[in-house]
Amino acid sequence: MEKQISIVVAGSDVIKDMVISPGSTVGEVLDNAGLQGYLLAKKGGEPLYSNADLFEESTNFEKLYASPENITVG
Repeated sequence: MEKQISIVVAGSDVIKDMVISPGSTVGEVLDNAGLQGYLLAKKGGEPLYSNADLFEESTNFEKLYASPENITVG
């Protein structure tokens, strides 16, 4: 069983469609998407821990939001 998710990258028009399997962690999925140094969150939610089981934390076809870990406000 797999789930499809979409990762919306903050500050860009990029949406990465991903297929995840049971046991996939947030960190693994971000690495596979080429988004090292990013945090992943549900809409309006707190960032998910990198070792969290994303398969359990998400629903099929859910949109998740990636933002840089270190945001500089200038």
